[in-house]
Amino acid sequence: MRDLGVVMDGTMNYSGHVRAIVNKAKRNLGLIMRHAKIFRNTTTLRVLYYALVRSHIDFGGVVWDASSEIICKTLERIQKIFLRYSYFRDFSCFDNTISYRELTAGYEILLLYMTSYTG
Repeated sequence: MRDLGVVMDGTMNYSGHVRAIVNKAKRNLGLIMRHAKIFRNTTTLRVLYYALVRSHIDFGGVVWDASSEIICKTLERIQKIFLRYSYFRDFSCFDNTISYRELTAGYEILLLYMTSYTG
């Protein structure tokens, strides 16, 4: 069943909704990364990320409550891909010792959900 854009089944399980969010976010992130060659400023990439990817991830989060650690890790993984790509665009390499939290702080992007996950 779909209500106000949030997909749920009869047991109030939102796994179908999360799957749809992940697929749409990955598709849009791929679009940004394919066409990002023409942009020189990573601020432009961040604006596109917020408009095309993050908006879908955040939509309905209050309703379906991303309290599950598996769901949070899945959604954070999409943001982590974007941050690594942005870092690579800025410095032409990627340092594996940089943590996810350092990347979010460096690019001034908020964590999606506050969990014990440190990625």
